[in-house]
Amino acid sequence: ISIEVPAESYTVLMGPSGAGKTLLLETIGGFHLVSGGKITIAGQDVTLQPPENRGVGFVYQDYSLFPHLTVEDNVSYGLRMKKTPSDERKETLHTLLSSFSLLPLQNRYTGSLSGGEKQRVALARALATRPSALLLDEPFSSLDPEMRSSCMDEVKTLQSDYGLTILQVSHDRKEAFRLADQVVVMDKGVILQAGSPADVFSRPGNRTVASIAGYEN
Repeated sequence: ISIEVPAESYTVLMGPSGAGKTLLLETIGGFHLVSGGKITIAGQDVTLQPPENRGVGFVYQDYSLFPHLTVEDNVSYGLRMKKTPSDERKETLHTLLSSFSLLPLQNRYTGSLSGGEKQRVALARALATRPSALLLDEPFSSLDPEMRSSCMDEVKTLQSDYGLTILQVSHDRKEAFRLADQVVVMDKGVILQAGSPADVFSRPGNRTVASIAGYEN
């Protein structure tokens, strides 16, 4: 696979189930070793670096929160692991909890939260260590339509405010069109087409891309 995600852009990765989308995200995040080639993030070769040294945040579809920790402890977990000074940790925590409207929930355990609340906690936790890139694996798929729309707006605003580089997996054409600066379509471990949403959706390069991302006429 050869793929480039421009700095401070929002790229959506589309493809059928089993195409290799999540595997690609996990490989970029450092959870799988590569047999060849290299991975660079913010200009640095991180191919042999462990996940914690790659400067990447990762949010799974099921959020993967720590159920035995409160909202506050979930969000500050990465900062504690990095031994961030207490004052800086408290300041970052307060900023993120405020940004995601989580201050009233900071002492709640995550098992008692709604889907939208869990999603905001997962995003806040991923942003706490100030990653240079954010990898999102279908983060909105389990939300109801109203909450999904609200959370998409929130993430897009944060992406712009923080200057984040985001690579997100999605099956939803409308979601991709709404969020993406770049759409990448893959199938069976191969990148089939990449370009602006208008190009990919309106001018698919072949029948497979058309079936995955093209609009019916």
